[in-house]
Amino acid sequence: MAHLRDFRRGFICTERGHRFVDPGPLSGWNRVLTSRYKIFIHPEADVVRNEDDEGRLVLAIGDIFSTSVSASTPELLLQIAGGDRRSLDDLSGRYALIVIEGESATVLHDPLGSQSVFYTLGEPSIAASHSTLIAECAGIELSPRLKEYVHGPTHGVEEQGLQHAVLDRRVRSSTH
Repeated sequence: MAHLRDFRRGFICTERGHRFVDPGPLSGWNRVLTSRYKIFIHPEADVVRNEDDEGRLVLAIGDIFSTSVSASTPELLLQIAGGDRRSLDDLSGRYALIVIEGESATVLHDPLGSQSVFYTLGEPSIAASHSTLIAECAGIELSPRLKEYVHGPTHGVEEQGLQHAVLDRRVRSSTH
């Protein structure tokens, strides 16, 4: 059973007609529906939504701010919705942008790639903040090597306060 702390501040975007094999992880998430796309956004995620007069939509998910002296974040997002990609140079933070223009959607991450964006190749097209979110929703089996890593002794050790001990052990074992 999915918990709201799973995939915190994440998102997933796919075509509206696509049905997820397991939509469970998205329970309690916010939804944005367009004529062609559906976007699920974790309830703790910061979201800025702007739409221009022609119906182009930009969603900024995460921490985003303007570095421009002449334009605010919402103004820059409207410029991006209108096709002006130069406005991306005046944005900073850790965020993903979903730009929907008619029948096409573009998903972009911040300039440093601080906000990860993963996507599928082929049909159906899915983009998300977490690769495992795509895997769970789409019913994609994780590779045995990835499962071994995820369930191994070094995954998630930062949460247990053991990061330095594990790194120290790895360094010693690789030098002997």
